[in-house]
Amino acid sequence: AAEEVGGLNAYNRHIAAARLRRLIETTIRCCQPPHAPAPPPVFYYCMGGDSLSGSIHEELAETNDLSSIPAIMDYCANVRWAIGTLRDSLGCPIVVVRVPGNHDRTTAKPRHKKYNETSLDTIISWHLETTFKDDERVTFLIPKENDAYFDVMGWKFLLTHGDMMGTGGGTGYIGPVASITKG
Repeated sequence: AAEEVGGLNAYNRHIAAARLRRLIETTIRCCQPPHAPAPPPVFYYCMGGDSLSGSIHEELAETNDLSSIPAIMDYCANVRWAIGTLRDSLGCPIVVVRVPGNHDRTTAKPRHKKYNETSLDTIISWHLETTFKDDERVTFLIPKENDAYFDVMGWKFLLTHGDMMGTGGGTGYIGPVASITKG
């Protein structure tokens, strides 16, 4: 509740949906004239994990806006809108690249084996892939490992959530810089 954090912070599914909508609408504007000479030939929609906060921490299980299954339904509806809006507005193929995070896992502790199979993000990805299966303009890269390697116009990219880098997590005030540097 807002009063528990000095009234300075709030986050729920409505705020998340509004932020996603603003991100997608701003991205579309940035990819079109006058901000860009033409829409991109292909658009990569990267999903880097932690789509849900999950319930691996007792406090989150009690205070999350929704429990995991309704949260999956809500999140999928928002991302279906985002992918479809990007596809229709940009008029180019959309490649969805997905890796799981650590908060959406269904196990108490992180595992190396069956990492994807124990992730709520994987259910989300499979649902989205099934939703767009008959749309040749939308493709998915859902690797069996926890990292995604892909090529964009001759450039090699790695999408990783980073929780398996062995750096001990973030440090809060410095953000991800310390963990990325150590990793």
